[in-house]
Amino acid sequence: MIRSAIITAVGVLFLASPLCAQDNHSQLRAAQQSLEQARAQLKAAPNEYEGHRKGALTHVEKALEDIRAALASAKQRDRKIDRKIDKLEKKQDRLENKQEKLEERKGRPQ
Repeated sequence: MIRSAIITAVGVLFLASPLCAQDNHSQLRAAQQSLEQARAQLKAAPNEYEGHRKGALTHVEKALEDIRAALASAKQRDRKIDRKIDKLEKKQDRLENKQEKLEERKGRPQ
């Protein structure tokens, strides 16, 4: 029963992990790229627009900081998931080895 629960948990993590890896946070990276382009255009603008250009630049910089923080957080979460998967795989291997030993003992005449 414990073994099946562990195998189920490993399966769920394996299914969830590729979804995270497959997306690779593409939407955040696309937004980051767009904001970097916007920043460059705002910096190149010849007019100050009564201080609004500067305010827009401040907001773009803040948004870029938030995206970098989100990507760092996602990277940390991905590492944590990978460590959990490794731990569960090791546990599963140990349980399989124990099960093999028990089956060997059952098969031996006493």
